[in-house]
Amino acid sequence: MHSCLSLLKRNILFRTVKYMAKKNPSYKEAIAEIEEILREIENEETDVDHLAEKVKRAYSLLKLCREKLYKTEKEIDNIMKEMRDEE
Repeated sequence: MHSCLSLLKRNILFRTVKYMAKKNPSYKEAIAEIEEILREIENEETDVDHLAEKVKRAYSLLKLCREKLYKTEKEIDNIMKEMRDEE
């Protein structure tokens, strides 16, 4: 019983860590996951029962990528402005 409970706790911890990593992946990880989702959908590997979930995840990742690109663009603009102001 004790080992079963320990295994369950470890499983929950692993899933939590995995979820947190998936929640805010790097730009490169997000693009890779989007590509994987698209490949699965195009190859009809995604079960209809999970299709909406996959599309929702891809949409979420696309939003994340857009936000990262926008933030990076603003940072670069600010750096360029500082450089011009120093001249």
